[in-house]
Amino acid sequence: MNFKTILHREGNVSFTEMSYQMQVITFPDAISRALMLAKGAVGLMLDILASSERTPVYFQEIYIPQNRFKLCITDSATLPKSMS
Repeated sequence: MNFKTILHREGNVSFTEMSYQMQVITFPDAISRALMLAKGAVGLMLDILASSERTPVYFQEIYIPQNRFKLCITDSATLPKSMS
């Protein structure tokens, strides 16, 4: 389920802006442990900021370890046909 869809359905929140920032980093030890990775694991940190009429609604900090999958970032509630 798309997080934005849930907030819109449950809280009648409409989003006017989404901001995404990505960076390859060495994960903090606590994140490596939580993801069951070796200390010093490298991966992608994705920050997402969602706003409604210039008011921040939520912020997510997502840690993505190295993997074989493509990352699909879309404002649509459904995945592209090639991803489903």
